[in-house]
Amino acid sequence: MVPKKWSPSGKRWPHYFKTETLAAEFCRTVKRRGVSAFDQDERVRGTAPVLTSYEQDSWKSAVHILCRKLGGDISVLYQAADHWIATRINVKGGTIEEVINAFDETRKREGKSERTRKDDGYRLKTLTEHFPSKDISTITQALMHEYFDGLKGNHRSIYKSVNLFFGWAHSRNYVAMNPMEKIEPIGEFGVNNEYYQVAEFQRMLQITAGLPDPKNEVEPTREFLNLLPFLILSGLGGLRSCEAAKLSKDRDALRWTDLHFDAEIPCIEIRAGVSKTGKKNLSQWVDKSYAIEAIKAWLPLVEHSNPDFVCPIGYAAIGDLKKRFRKATGINFTDNGLRNSVATYGLAYDGREGAGSIAKWLRNSEKVLLSNYARPLPTGSGQKWFNLRPQTAFNLSETQSAPTEQAA
Repeated sequence: MVPKKWSPSGKRWPHYFKTETLAAEFCRTVKRRGVSAFDQDERVRGTAPVLTSYEQDSWKSAVHILCRKLGGDISVLYQAADHWIATRINVKGGTIEEVINAFDETRKREGKSERTRKDDGYRLKTLTEHFPSKDISTITQALMHEYFDGLKGNHRSIYKSVNLFFGWAHSRNYVAMNPMEKIEPIGEFGVNNEYYQVAEFQRMLQITAGLPDPKNEVEPTREFLNLLPFLILSGLGGLRSCEAAKLSKDRDALRWTDLHFDAEIPCIEIRAGVSKTGKKNLSQWVDKSYAIEAIKAWLPLVEHSNPDFVCPIGYAAIGDLKKRFRKATGINFTDNGLRNSVATYGLAYDGREGAGSIAKWLRNSEKVLLSNYARPLPTGSGQKWFNLRPQTAFNLSETQSAPTEQAA
């Protein structure tokens, strides 16, 4: 007979063993270790867990210690237990890497564009670097403030992606509380039309090409050579990141065969499979003569390590190389900075370039160009940008009188 103190009904409970030996062994074990020492399947049916004196003393000691840590109020201990259950037990949880992968898979099923997913993935990588293998349910608002405080440069786009991610994680019960709920972005959201100064872009080109640094702060190195074609195509030709370099293994990008420099009108072909906005089977063209001449001047410094693609590395590898470049040079890559620079300096090239001409080049509307990309500069100031050459990069005054092109 199972004693009533072990029974959830408060009454003695009959239980039959196959042999008296098994029954005696069970009784000795229970008296020594308590019923809680058994797995559920091994307990006497209908019995409730019973603690030995030693176990009871251990629990009492733990309660006293926790109460002291929580200010001596036992009600706070109950609240802490409820909080733990709500935030750690009743949620899916998972490491930050696992939940980000689940987030990406969900958006893929929802039909989000690969470019959008790649951009968000690149920004969310800062989370995995700051919280490697950390359970997402343990990330608090205070920890997120520390994370944002450690970011360098403009991180409005990172805030947007991180906020979206944690909102999704909260809605899918990976976290009980959204740590981003009360965190406001630093700076204003909206238009980001920051552009590079000519001298700064000059350094970027020189250093990545392995040429001497105009400021003599970085020793010549070939470490960043794979970044050069990306700077040339985006910073002088206005190509989007997803057009200049491969987003993924199964995506296309600009190929050497797309460079038609020997044509009657030298140009670069942006095929439909490459362009973000291109219609099916319809190519678009970069044919501004001053941009083409600038690209032609720098491309010979690019290694033909990839026989097919001008950019030999993909989008993710370029992101990693940017971080190493920033660490070595102190130069930050601003969001959309290269394309903004092309729009700004192209519009100010010679006063003959209208917004429609530059918008056609960048494959956007005039409204988007003027509101999102271009900044007003004095007429003629754009010539310094497009007249940068490897052999004249240290003496920009020589490029002041370069010939201009008629508006398209």
